[in-house]
Amino acid sequence: TIEQVATARNYRIVLTHDHGDPKVQCQKLDQLLELEVDGLIIYPDANNVCDPQFTDRLNQTVQSGTPLILVDRCIPGINAPSVVADTEAGMYQLTRHMLTHGRNRIAIISWGQEAGTAEQSRLNGFKLAMSQAGFEPTPLLHAQVGQLRLTEITSRQVIEKWLNEYQGNLPCDAILCFHDNMALGAYQALRQAGIRVPHDIALAGYDNLAPHLFEAAGLSLTTVNQPVGLIGDTAARLLIEHLDNDTPLLAKQINLRCDLLIRQSCGCDRNV
Repeated sequence: TIEQVATARNYRIVLTHDHGDPKVQCQKLDQLLELEVDGLIIYPDANNVCDPQFTDRLNQTVQSGTPLILVDRCIPGINAPSVVADTEAGMYQLTRHMLTHGRNRIAIISWGQEAGTAEQSRLNGFKLAMSQAGFEPTPLLHAQVGQLRLTEITSRQVIEKWLNEYQGNLPCDAILCFHDNMALGAYQALRQAGIRVPHDIALAGYDNLAPHLFEAAGLSLTTVNQPVGLIGDTAARLLIEHLDNDTPLLAKQINLRCDLLIRQSCGCDRNV
């Protein structure tokens, strides 16, 4: 973790949290700069990724000489490195796996373009896998639920809307969700409609959030695990190497591998 790496190198951590409020994140950034910290590791709020005022503030920070590293989200135009999960490759793996089950009529539930690279990278991975397999790279159905915290509720509503439109007979044979909570909401709506997962429709999520809670809800969810700990570890080492040895911080994106976690919602008989 960031704290473990910093402590081992005799650095102290000043931690702030925006509690999901993008305006608070900007305020916290200014407060940290007033403390004259040696460097910054920032996990950008989803709503700040496309905010020009926030990106301008980050670039001003870099220009002032304060080293800065972004984690989990890459923001185009920021002259600083970012350490992220290779979500495109992760979604590529997941889509390819669904295709091995013969599921090629695939629907997608995602956030929408306001999610920036998190949305686009997953979509790119899906399209690449479909194209390479000789299928149309456009999802059969595609719903964008925004970046509300309760995406399981909006995703459940999406499935209910589709069921209504298609008189209970969905044309898809698989649903890929860009976040695990979306998959949970979709599963609840499908189960309520009497549609069996994975027998009738295969289902998968992304992020590997709280698998034991999902199991308790009856969902053994195939998903993609993001290397959260390694992202923090890599960012901390990169920043401290710069501080201690004046190693250049290049404006590049460092992609870390994601792992496909095969459980039963995709149609497999066992967890892998």
